[in-house]
Amino acid sequence: MKYASAVEKANMHALALLFPIWGVVAPAALALFLLLLIRLPAHVSLALSLAIIAGLLAFILICTFYAVLYDDDQIKVSKEGIAFPLKFWADLKNKSQFPWSELSSLRLNWHRKEQFEPDECMTLGFTNGGAAKLKLSMLDRKQLEQFLIAFEACAYKCERDAELEDFEMALQAPQDGNILGLTDSWDSALAKQFRPATFAPLEPESFLQGRRYQVLRQISFGGFSAVYLARDDAGRFVVVKEACLPHGDEVQAKAAELFAREAIVLAKIDHPNIVKVFDHFTEGGRQYIVLEYIRGLDLGQLVKDSGLVTDAAALNVARQISAALCYLHSQSPPIVHRDVTPDNLLMRPDGQVMIVDFGAAKEIISGFTGTLIGKQGYMAPEQFKGRPEPASDMYSLGATLYYLATGNAPEPLSASATLLGDPSDEPARSHLRSIISRCTEPEASKRLSSASLSDEFSEGVTP
Repeated sequence: MKYASAVEKANMHALALLFPIWGVVAPAALALFLLLLIRLPAHVSLALSLAIIAGLLAFILICTFYAVLYDDDQIKVSKEGIAFPLKFWADLKNKSQFPWSELSSLRLNWHRKEQFEPDECMTLGFTNGGAAKLKLSMLDRKQLEQFLIAFEACAYKCERDAELEDFEMALQAPQDGNILGLTDSWDSALAKQFRPATFAPLEPESFLQGRRYQVLRQISFGGFSAVYLARDDAGRFVVVKEACLPHGDEVQAKAAELFAREAIVLAKIDHPNIVKVFDHFTEGGRQYIVLEYIRGLDLGQLVKDSGLVTDAAALNVARQISAALCYLHSQSPPIVHRDVTPDNLLMRPDGQVMIVDFGAAKEIISGFTGTLIGKQGYMAPEQFKGRPEPASDMYSLGATLYYLATGNAPEPLSASATLLGDPSDEPARSHLRSIISRCTEPEASKRLSSASLSDEFSEGVTP
């Protein structure tokens, strides 16, 4: 984001115009006086020469400093974090670059008017005690909206101002241009949650269902599906999944039938640990599902960023996900996720773990293209044979717990608990080993069921 006041822009323009003086003439004069002082010391006044040299040097250095200071006017946002211009150095406690994990708070001073006023600002606080106070009037609205989208995706632990949601909605006023300048922050945070799939995706600022959903950004695409960040007519961020199948009346008709049936079932799902399906529809020969936007970090990235989770934390994941799987498996007919992996489990800032990325689009694609859904190390033997069942999800959960405890991908078709090393006397590690071992039994009939594991946690049983 470009961040410069009118005064700073004017000063930079003046320095540019005066460059021949401070960048050429002054250095040449400085060199001349130094030469005279060295070659003809008896013919020049030492005091006067030193004064002139000091003055020229100071003039050059001051002009150079301000030229560098005013030229550095970009706040750079990436998937790693935020980098600030030099002018924020002192306010940020002698630091200019911060990972998203060090952003602790976002505060707004906003008067809820159409045009930003000089005293309105957004203050970003960091864990080192520094703070960057950004005047809203100095920020481009489109770039500000893009920054907030990146903030939503990456700074999931940050304390947010209560007015932020209203502020984001106020930025949605129609403007010329499109949203092509987004950083890859949102892409990095979300693309892993949705299976990439090759066809022409929707353009940014496209509308679906009349003007009910506005596409903000493509998250991933390829094959026969795409995923978009969008905003609904209530101003909420949502995720839109799109499925486009090969042409053919029979295939299209069957696909539409499967999609509608699956979407209706998923829309009825209501569990605190499962992403919500808000809507589904067919438009332009393509099928769409609208999903709840989850602010959080997937467990795979969590382990990469923060290292191994504690055994207690892994058991907490097992408790929450077993309850969600028990709910899915108790439906009539049972709903099998088929892709329970660290990348498809998101942890909210409050510690709540959510299951994401399953639905009609995945079911349709697998049914019509012969695609095997799932990742090798997390797939049960029966799933490799194309016959997934509720027990397959439990195998995947056990493999996921193994990854959380070790940081290593589980070996395909193996009882993962045997890879955890020597048995430990620690109750939490012993309980975790037991769960992983029983979840990853090669035979589905011997595997721990979601209902049994959920009951264990409810009753406080520790095998």
